[in-house]
Amino acid sequence: MSLPLHASCHLEVGAIAQGTALEWTAGGTRDTHCIQMLRLGMDLGMTVVDTAPIYEDGHAEEVVGRALSDRRTHAFLATKFSPAASRRDDVIRSAEESLRRLRTDWIDLLQIH
Repeated sequence: MSLPLHASCHLEVGAIAQGTALEWTAGGTRDTHCIQMLRLGMDLGMTVVDTAPIYEDGHAEEVVGRALSDRRTHAFLATKFSPAASRRDDVIRSAEESLRRLRTDWIDLLQIH
């Protein structure tokens, strides 16, 4: 099952997402391997990538940003914010920090974690 996005977008959101809640060991071959896995998933048709700032203290979002650097328009990107930071200003700040780590101008789905 997939759901089409708005009319100007040709990307379909699949029923299966790639999660990034791994124990990401910062740097080196682990990051390279995670990037390769995310890209392989996209090559196999998984367009949804789900992450969160809490995963490895933001490092997972940084790795996702690197993985999607040349594929951003081909991914439906979901991230989260903390329920402890649910005030408007906190949500905006969290989203801005995620945008920076993800190296993108937009998040497709922002969820409470």
